[in-house]
Amino acid sequence: MASSTADIAATAVATAHHLGHLLDEPTLARLCVALEPTDSTLFRQPDAVRP
Repeated sequence: MASSTADIAATAVATAHHLGHLLDEPTLARLCVALEPTDSTLFRQPDAVRP
């Protein structure tokens, strides 16, 4: 992950965990993009497939 993407994703996941919530990847992506434009590095799987 790029540094800012990793920072935002880790903070969101840690905060949710502390509050007793789980974040799925789509929700995490929406939160991260709402804070800062980001790339797809926060997904475990590729988010697009090239033919």
